[in-house]
Amino acid sequence: MNIRLHFYYFFTFLLTSNYIISQKKIDAGEIHGDFQTDFQTYRADSSINATAVPEKSGSNSYLNLMYYRDNITAGGRFEGYYPAMQGFDRRYKGGGIPFRFINFKHHGLDVTAGNFYEQFGNGLTLRTYWEWGLGYDNAFDGFRIRYTGIKGVVIKGLIGDQRFYFDKSAGKVRGADAEIYLNDLLPFLDSSATRISLGGSFVSKFEADKNPTLTLPENVSCYGARFNITRNNFNITSEYAYKINDPSEINGNIFKKGDALWLSTSYSPKNFGIVAQFKRLDNMNFRSARSATLNDLMINYLPAGTPQHVYRLASIYPYATQPNGEIGIQLDMMYRFDQGTLFGGKYGTKISVNYAMVNNINKTPITPEEIAKEPNAKFLGYTSSLADDFKIDKNGIHLGGHMLYRNLSFELNKKLTEKWKFNTAYIYLELDNKVVQVSPFKNIIRAHVLVVDVSFKIKPRKIARMELQHLYSRQDFGNWGTFLGEYSIGNSWFFSVLNDFNYGYLTDSKPQGIEELYKEPTHYLSGTIGYNKKTTRVSLSYGRRRAGVLCVGGVCRLVPATDGLTLTVSSSF
Repeated sequence: MNIRLHFYYFFTFLLTSNYIISQKKIDAGEIHGDFQTDFQTYRADSSINATAVPEKSGSNSYLNLMYYRDNITAGGRFEGYYPAMQGFDRRYKGGGIPFRFINFKHHGLDVTAGNFYEQFGNGLTLRTYWEWGLGYDNAFDGFRIRYTGIKGVVIKGLIGDQRFYFDKSAGKVRGADAEIYLNDLLPFLDSSATRISLGGSFVSKFEADKNPTLTLPENVSCYGARFNITRNNFNITSEYAYKINDPSEINGNIFKKGDALWLSTSYSPKNFGIVAQFKRLDNMNFRSARSATLNDLMINYLPAGTPQHVYRLASIYPYATQPNGEIGIQLDMMYRFDQGTLFGGKYGTKISVNYAMVNNINKTPITPEEIAKEPNAKFLGYTSSLADDFKIDKNGIHLGGHMLYRNLSFELNKKLTEKWKFNTAYIYLELDNKVVQVSPFKNIIRAHVLVVDVSFKIKPRKIARMELQHLYSRQDFGNWGTFLGEYSIGNSWFFSVLNDFNYGYLTDSKPQGIEELYKEPTHYLSGTIGYNKKTTRVSLSYGRRRAGVLCVGGVCRLVPATDGLTLTVSSSF
């Protein structure tokens, strides 16, 4: 039977049952949901390389419905793409119900049949989630069980297929995870100020071998171990994952094993906070189909370990995680000066500093001598180790090989008076665009970004805000400027005018194929008006949008240049 009919009959049964039960004054449960529709029109604009769209418009919409009664939850999501908006995969086509489930909870037992999202630990072995703005959804369709009936112990198990747009993956995923909270499990640690948890996970995928030339592993396993220790203001967490040989499109069909290490520690006494992170990834692409690329069918999650900038020009050059090999660190610090102090002034002052760096890992190719001794060694591709990527000498500490990404940023947040406050930031970015590939420019990009963000409370419910941003670079498309003006009335109306403009075109090496663009200053002017009422939000924009890469947590999608109208309506009930 068609999945839509299943969904229709299921909710018809629920609604009918609700009506009958309500007539007899029995608890009928509750139905809640939320929806969003994004509609955009397009027109060709050669000055920004915005191409014509045959349908002249695109629309992405979803509707979630959830039913709750006692210990049962059921729900589903309808999605429609008529057609998909520019920048979303064309395989999102038409409408359907890619997500539906029923969940039962009783005495620590939690069972789900149908679609679900899950994460083991920090996600190095398994993480599925939904990110509407990225067009990303790798949900499972199958069966999951979770048990918390033993104090201090959480056990999970699952089996299922992954979502592949409106279809399913060719591979099947199985997984198990256990987390132990020692302070809850062991009575003598119950009152300890030090809280400790330990975890372990196992994930495997099965995909039939249909390759005519290679003998590929049909069952690929991934193992993970982790811990978390917290005491007062101090926290440290770490996870290590190990994956057996997994030839795929992403790694060039090599048979090398992979691993990942993630370490994060934080300390946050009064007025001060510091977070330090370390990561190393080696051949950790893990998908339920060997041929999958881009954002398709990812089983695990590999953190970017870099800041997610909120200001527009700083986000022009985001970092995309490199699963074939990278090593990096990130240091994030914050300090708040108290009110009444020299630097705090009347209202206090907050400063933030971030430094992040990511390098590639050192890889040693398999030598002819090794192949002569063991012919199958040629399929390993290369060898690598943490010891090769972490070296200390008289010149300091060396991580990995050549640079992939650098970020150094300073931010100052200050309230001047009851009406005026401002935020200013400086960001230095550097990335190897031959590898990261966020624009057509195939070289090292270096950029300086300066931001001034000022807001003024005109009246208690009327606030005006202005952003001025500038990006200086002699690579890629050269310099950028941004002006953003916003005016809001309470929690209801808001208005904004935005202009991104590219000028100078001071590239060291012009991108091939688009040499004639951006010779003159190019403006991306747009305006937005919006209205909020309770849980409903409506916004209408018109104007240009620049091309680029949109990233969330190291997962990215390409956004083309567009010129047209955009309408967004969202609500929950």
